[in-house]
Amino acid sequence: MNPNNYEENYRIGRCYTFLKDYQSAIPYYKKAWEIEPNKFWVNLFTGACYDLLKDYHTAIFYYKKALEIDSNNFGVNDILGWCYAASLNDYSSAIPYYKKAWEIEPNNYQTCYNIGWCYHLLEDYPFAIYYYKKVLEIEPSNDKANFNIGQCFDELKDYPSAIHYYKKALEIDPNDYWVNNNIGYKYYLIEEYDKAIPYLLKAIEIQKNNPFAYSNIGGCYVGLGEYEKAISYCKTAILIKDNYNLNPDNNNLFYYGEPYYYMGVAYKELNDWDKALSYFREAAELKNEKAQELLEELKRENNPK
Repeated sequence: MNPNNYEENYRIGRCYTFLKDYQSAIPYYKKAWEIEPNKFWVNLFTGACYDLLKDYHTAIFYYKKALEIDSNNFGVNDILGWCYAASLNDYSSAIPYYKKAWEIEPNNYQTCYNIGWCYHLLEDYPFAIYYYKKVLEIEPSNDKANFNIGQCFDELKDYPSAIHYYKKALEIDPNDYWVNNNIGYKYYLIEEYDKAIPYLLKAIEIQKNNPFAYSNIGGCYVGLGEYEKAISYCKTAILIKDNYNLNPDNNNLFYYGEPYYYMGVAYKELNDWDKALSYFREAAELKNEKAQELLEELKRENNPK
């Protein structure tokens, strides 16, 4: 082998790449790169090896070198977006590369979706909605885009629009637990409890051990004044929550004490103040703001200045 021959070094690197021995491939690619740094493919494959070894910053360096040679390459722009977004959680840096890739291939719904997803995670919901809607122009049956538009409207507190898009997602996949649950909960938030309950019951039918829908039904029955039913569903939610993988960073209901709060309200309306206060305290400990405010109000009433 001639160590100063670009082609030989490049080919050995490719052989190691095919064997998935990326660590061994890199020195040969680098040697080839030193000999001819302006070759597109050696930059691309060097970047890919570092990418697969999870050295994303070095991968980005070589991908950008490849892009300097061919700035209109869809794959490199798209993979740079992926490196920034999926690997480094740097969504702002990802967006320009995804946008360039989408400009090159405007019918690529996945790249368009990824732009929307980046804006979504940056909490720029109007822009996220714009790109998700563009996805639907390309692929109308994309349930993820419909669901995510619903989530964005949810965050903007436009619950009727959220329900509209959640229902579109449900047309595509009627057995999606979270879509059914989210529709039910949005109806709960706009106090249309009778409309909420069928969706929440469907969610329970799909996932019997998921506590969220039980809690939400409890809230609906509180709103309807059917307190015994509310207590029954909330008790079930509390009983099964320990068997469900709840993430405290996930803004889920149990870390805000919803079922405990609903039970407090139900027992208060049934004039069982001992139980009501017990559940309000548990809800308050779980950072439920409504329970915290109620307990503060009771404290002020009982301890006037």
